[in-house]
Amino acid sequence: NFDSSVLTDTYLSYILYGENIIPATDNTEPLLYFSTNNGSSFVASIDSGRQYIGMSSSGSGHEYQANAGYAQMATDMGNDTNKGFCFRVDLINLRDASDAKSFLFHTCGYHAAERYTWVGGIHVPETSAINYVRFGMNNGNITSGRIVLYGVEK
Repeated sequence: NFDSSVLTDTYLSYILYGENIIPATDNTEPLLYFSTNNGSSFVASIDSGRQYIGMSSSGSGHEYQANAGYAQMATDMGNDTNKGFCFRVDLINLRDASDAKSFLFHTCGYHAAERYTWVGGIHVPETSAINYVRFGMNNGNITSGRIVLYGVEK
């Protein structure tokens, strides 16, 4: 969780990195949640879509969620040792208090026994500044990995 103590008006935009993330549960999805009231409640109508491309197979396609309370960044991530995933999310104008937000992400990791990359976007129809971002899995915790947040200078 990144709350209002780190998501301040010092920076308008942020970059969120996940490195070597291994979920505790197999076949789980990485999710992002957004709040304007420091985590008391979360934005309920987020749209997100992602294109996936097989890196060790020929599979590709498109997935999306409309009006969900989260943004999904990949599908069915595995929890095998040495098969983690990584991601980058560009939280552009996160602290803007006048416009809806659009974010970009890129995730790379194992889906079942195959290696995939997901590229996508997130639309948060919130015109208040976002002051809380939660990263988590839809099922279970994270066994290992590192999540880092960087502020982008105005």
